[in-house]
Amino acid sequence: MNAATQAAVKDTPTADKLRALGLTPEAMDTARFDTFVKEDTARWKEWIKISGIQPQ
Repeated sequence: MNAATQAAVKDTPTADKLRALGLTPEAMDTARFDTFVKEDTARWKEWIKISGIQPQ
């Protein structure tokens, strides 16, 4: 999966489509991706706490 993702973001038409959607195409190795997911999860938890969103 990692190899396919890296190939996709290196493919100019694919990367351009992602940018057009407001995304930033970036390939990460598995260790960096693991760190990113953990940091993003913590960030979202904090935003949910601040906003007062309650589970339904």
